[in-house]
Amino acid sequence: MKSTRLPEIMLIATVFLLTAGCVFQKGELPAFLQNSDPSMKPAKNKAVTGTPVPTPTYFNIEDVLPTARPGEIRQWAVKAYASSEFLEDKWSAMQAAGKPNTFTCADSATAWAAADQDTIEWIELEYAEAVFPVEVNIYQNYNPSQVTEVAVFTEDGTRHVIWEGYPERVKDCPDLMTVTVDTDIKKPVRKVRVTLDQRVNGWGWNEIDAVELVGIKQKGS
Repeated sequence: MKSTRLPEIMLIATVFLLTAGCVFQKGELPAFLQNSDPSMKPAKNKAVTGTPVPTPTYFNIEDVLPTARPGEIRQWAVKAYASSEFLEDKWSAMQAAGKPNTFTCADSATAWAAADQDTIEWIELEYAEAVFPVEVNIYQNYNPSQVTEVAVFTEDGTRHVIWEGYPERVKDCPDLMTVTVDTDIKKPVRKVRVTLDQRVNGWGWNEIDAVELVGIKQKGS
């Protein structure tokens, strides 16, 4: 038997569709169709706009460079190698050799940058004199600090990790990252390796301008 309420049901359905159509045009869902569980809502894409915190600054290397303490040798790298480099000249690993020459918070061809901006990378720096390490100073001029590990190598190739961490926001850019060596390393070192993880925060290239090795020639001196 046919229902006598069919016309009434069709009228209600028509009104509902017209109302819903108006709401959908505004980009909203009716309340009873909205999901109350936030985990079920579609995620929004997060735009990558660079490091959100560091304030652009300018520093004079002579102002921030500590005076050598008695018995210390402070060295800038004479050679540098990297897992990759943006170009063979500009942004190359050798741009991180020598003392800092990039003093503003900016993407600069006078600093080392890896080939890609969302990868794990490393740069290895070699120094003229082998020393017992006391401190390592890392000068970063762009998107600091995504450093996750700092290691030194004795002349026989033994590797010692002197610092491990996680990419984090820092207050300043450029940034001077100082790692104090509190590990008992029994042989002098000549190489430092700095590892970056540029995948975590999506900031882009973390550029390194220079790395200083501070040490002493003989333990106890």
